[in-house]
Amino acid sequence: MRRLDWTRTGLAILATVVLAGAAAAALPDNPYQRFSTLENTIQKRARWIYERIHYDPAPIDVVVVGHSRSGAAVDSRLLQSDLATLGRKLNTVNFSLAENGRDLHWVILQEALKPRRHR
Repeated sequence: MRRLDWTRTGLAILATVVLAGAAAAALPDNPYQRFSTLENTIQKRARWIYERIHYDPAPIDVVVVGHSRSGAAVDSRLLQSDLATLGRKLNTVNFSLAENGRDLHWVILQEALKPRRHR
């Protein structure tokens, strides 16, 4: 009798976990909201990066993505100016973030390489 109660309880817990997981997977995915959740962290530039990619009509020709050293070492305005003196009019941006991993670099590059649609 006691064994049967544990089996029912275990199955009820398992069913609840599976249903909760399915409900969470069915929620809509909003990339802007994901980037905005980093607002009060060291990654606070992530929101600006998303907005620059998707909402700013200025084209992006050269993207610098990396960690904080890339951010400190590459001045995108100076790079753009140097390219212009070489006869290359290219718009540059520096999307470097402090203390991040390669997975975040990959996500930023995926967003930057998506076709741009402006409202």
